[in-house]
Amino acid sequence: MKKKSKLFLSEKIEEKLKPTLSLLPNTDGIISLTTANHSEKSNKRVIELLSSLGNCLKKVNQEYLNSEEFEFILNSCIKGVRENYQKTKLVAFKALLINSTLDFETTQNEKEYYLELLNSLNELHIKILTLMISPENYLSYYNIDLTSINDKYISETNHQDINFKNLIPELIPGYNFEIIKAAFLELSDLRLIWIKNKVLEQGNLDTLFTFPNRVKDNGLKFINFISLENSNIQTAIIK
Repeated sequence: MKKKSKLFLSEKIEEKLKPTLSLLPNTDGIISLTTANHSEKSNKRVIELLSSLGNCLKKVNQEYLNSEEFEFILNSCIKGVRENYQKTKLVAFKALLINSTLDFETTQNEKEYYLELLNSLNELHIKILTLMISPENYLSYYNIDLTSINDKYISETNHQDINFKNLIPELIPGYNFEIIKAAFLELSDLRLIWIKNKVLEQGNLDTLFTFPNRVKDNGLKFINFISLENSNIQTAIIK
């Protein structure tokens, strides 16, 4: 198969992003970022990221769009969607870019702190945070029936209630309990939540609904900042 030239890719991307690029400084640099030695899938993720800015840019003054602060956030988010394929992180970078562009109550230093935090966390960390902030919303979004999970466990083990070791992997599939526990404790070390090994080892179904009280203010602010709507925690949860 004949390889597409960078020039062709540049023209194609520029056409798709024309409404957004017309409002951004350094258009040539952005086009270069989206074409140089990158795969078609990676370019598609960048196009989706930049397209999401759309109307947001019309609400921001040109002075900010020309600033080094905005350029740093923009280029970092482009790099972030290049290096990640999981939908949970892709929507988080998109939300962080939009919120950074529109939110002037959050300082630039705080925005960059959240950006570095997002770069350091993985999909599992983000899912744990969204589960802790609102177990009900998380369960509803993923269509998880706690009663069925608990009843099945009781029938198979003759225990009275399911424990965390068996419950949490059902809520966050794809990971074993020890990995999930390690991620919980990492978030606690970052002071986004407060939780101890004993709670994870000995917790049960009732413990799950104490989770919102275990999220620190910084954890809540971070999740809000990587959500497409600050008032709707579910937007940070992507299947």
